[in-house]
Amino acid sequence: MALCQQQCETLQRQIRSAEIRSFSSHGRVECWQAKPLWDAVLSNVRVAVATYAVLQNALSDGFVKMDSTALIVFDEAHNRVGKSPGSKIMHDFYWPDKDAGRDVPRIMGMTASPTNKTGGAKLKKLEETLNSTCKSPQMHRENL
Repeated sequence: MALCQQQCETLQRQIRSAEIRSFSSHGRVECWQAKPLWDAVLSNVRVAVATYAVLQNALSDGFVKMDSTALIVFDEAHNRVGKSPGSKIMHDFYWPDKDAGRDVPRIMGMTASPTNKTGGAKLKKLEETLNSTCKSPQMHRENL
């Protein structure tokens, strides 16, 4: 929750021309139970910074649609497997929309803890889940 607000404030300092807003349990968004409320709050927002749980719930309740999103950035992407909210967002919303030919957002995952254990199986699963290709710096890799 604090990280969500911190990331929002950083983006607000860097991108002054866009309306940027944070959505987390701190703002009690879990109590927002009406689509008109979500529509009003998001009407001028160009960048929404949200916790995974908030986004998953907003998608589940139909308050937000995948095709209204241009980019989802997954922080700590190595944790977006299994039954995590980030993984559920991908499996329950992103992939069904993509498979149906509907517009889906671009996905960017970031992590400081990539894994390539078990012969790369976990890394491959992460790439499949996020519809992404994992990239890592090659120069000065020993410093990482």
